Amino acid sequence: MKNWLKQRRTALATVLFLTAVATAATVIFLHHLNLIIATGDLTFHLSRIQGLTTILHSPVNFETFNHHGYGVNWFYPSLTLLPAAFFEALTQRLVLSYTLYIWIVNLATIGIAAYCGTRFWRNRTSGVLFALFYLFANYRLSNFFYRADLAEGTAMAFLPLVFLGAYELFWGTGRPNSGWKLLTVGMVGILYTHLLTAFLCILLLLCLTLGALFTRRRPIRTILSEGIKAVSCTALITLPFWGPFLREMSFQKLNHPAFNQLLAQALDPTTTLKAAALNQLDQSNLGLLGLIAITLPLFTLRKWPAAAKWSYGISLVLAFLTTNLFPWQWLQNTPLVYLQFPWRLLGLQAFFASICLVECWHWFRQPAGLKIGLVALALLVLSTASFSLLQTDFTRIGSLKFTTADTSQLATMGEYYQYDYAPAATIPYQTQATQHLFYLDGNWQTHPYHVTAAHFTTKISLSAAQTVTLPVFRYATTQATVNGHPAHVTAGKGGLVGLHLHAGTNTIQIGYTYSIRFYAAILIALLGCLPLLKRPQSKNRNV
Repeated sequence: MKNWLKQRRTALATVLFLTAVATAATVIFLHHLNLIIATGDLTFHLSRIQGLTTILHSPVNFETFNHHGYGVNWFYPSLTLLPAAFFEALTQRLVLSYTLYIWIVNLATIGIAAYCGTRFWRNRTSGVLFALFYLFANYRLSNFFYRADLAEGTAMAFLPLVFLGAYELFWGTGRPNSGWKLLTVGMVGILYTHLLTAFLCILLLLCLTLGALFTRRRPIRTILSEGIKAVSCTALITLPFWGPFLREMSFQKLNHPAFNQLLAQALDPTTTLKAAALNQLDQSNLGLLGLIAITLPLFTLRKWPAAAKWSYGISLVLAFLTTNLFPWQWLQNTPLVYLQFPWRLLGLQAFFASICLVECWHWFRQPAGLKIGLVALALLVLSTASFSLLQTDFTRIGSLKFTTADTSQLATMGEYYQYDYAPAATIPYQTQATQHLFYLDGNWQTHPYHVTAAHFTTKISLSAAQTVTLPVFRYATTQATVNGHPAHVTAGKGGLVGLHLHAGTNTIQIGYTYSIRFYAAILIALLGCLPLLKRPQSKNRNV
């Protein structure tokens, strides 16, 4: 009984400690409840959060993204962003909701990392150390507090589940028949958050699979069986995203995100090492922790366990691939061009580097409590210094400042992003679409309109029947009514919504709807979760 109470007290103390650290890591960077200072994707993700507040009524929110009916939720997974939308609907304060969401993600990241680390090393101290190193990884912090890339930063929370699941699947440690479940949960979380991170995970998992063929501890038949379970369940559970996504992709040609010259976007080794030594957040780099994780193991690697040695090798390869020392020009015409920036590999590198840092700390003989306290204090001080340096960088290079008062103008901010996955035919007509021009009576002209969250409404009076074009994106599930009656939506000028109207006054309402197939996909996804809930049957043993 005493041991049980001691274990419970220790577990509670660990949870409280991790919560306090995650909270401190949030407050250091986001301590203004009415102001966000960042760069990059800030307005894009704020618009996504605002748009999701009406997701139960309509898949598209006309009050965001310049009122064009941009179908962002069909192309950018949004399930894990729903907590932010819930906070926004509850508080009506977008900046506060953004901050609370990052706090929740920090809690999830440190909690998942601690669980996976404890299970991997079978030691709670090691698990907590891993969680601390991973939470304060430079690239993870930069995603949230400099680049404002909520999706990529959130996806990193699920990486420990993916690779712990793969480790147990191939090498059979941990509980029987559970590796594939961890792998499934992790991949589902990433697929519902950030497709590029999922793409990189799949590539790395394929490489690990090849390596496992020669080093596996489990029968190939078992690995194959559980691997098929993981792939099948992941596909079924994520069907509510893939179904609409593939439908829209096949409905018409869509504009894709910009392709960059990969070699030009790769990191210069000298510049990135200097930035890493300073732990700068305004440049993509390994960070000080990543730099230590590459150099310190050179003195202790020989006595590491095999899995840790593999982690070190993978972290080295990933770090090398982020630089222009690798001939990225050879891969320019391959699917890897969707990566856009080779330094995105730093997210995976941070995970394996955190494993290496824990192995390095195993060689220090301080008491567990002292070791954890020193690491947490050092990381908080390092983050505070990085925040101070980041403020100087913001002054030097500029930044995006968003206040609560800016919420009403958010719909017209970040104009660039709304044309990723817009109808390709619309791109030559960006000017007309941006200015909300209607094509009627043979020319582009302004016309009054009104938007609510779910509908775009206008009234057009004509002297003769004609086909008009409205400044609304046309997708597979676009629906329209004219004078209260369903109307056939055609492709108008520039791939925008076209409607054939009769002479007289036409009251038009345009919206989007969920198809029956979407609701069927949700049901299938729920059924796909059932194998994850099934407990493995215990084998009877003869005593």
